[in-house]
Amino acid sequence: ATSLGWDIDALHSWVSSTTGFGSKRHADPFSIPTQFSITVALLFFLPVVGILLIGVIATVGEDAYSVTYRTMWYACLWAPFGALIRWKLGNLNGKLPNEWKWLPLGTLS
Repeated sequence: ATSLGWDIDALHSWVSSTTGFGSKRHADPFSIPTQFSITVALLFFLPVVGILLIGVIATVGEDAYSVTYRTMWYACLWAPFGALIRWKLGNLNGKLPNEWKWLPLGTLS
C-alpha cells in the first residue's frame, strides 16, 4: 500500500476514529480475554464438566461394564486439561543445553 502512495498513518487514524479500535495495528490473538468471552466460555465449560462428573459418579460398581465406562469418563474429564498443559509445556522444547537440545522436554510430561 505504501508503494502505491497510500498514507498508512492517515488510514490508521481514520479507522481508529470511525470504528473505535485502539492504536494497535494488529490484533493480538493471545491478549487477555474480555469478561464477556470468559462468561461465554464458562457457560459452555461448566455444564460439560458437570455432565462428565455425573458420568463418573453414576458408573458405580465393580463389574466390567462399570469399570470400563468409569475409565472412559475419567479420560474424557481429564484429557482437555492434559492437552492444554502439554501444549503450554511444548515451549520448553529445545531449551536444554547443547547435547540435550534434541530432547522434547515439554512433550514428555
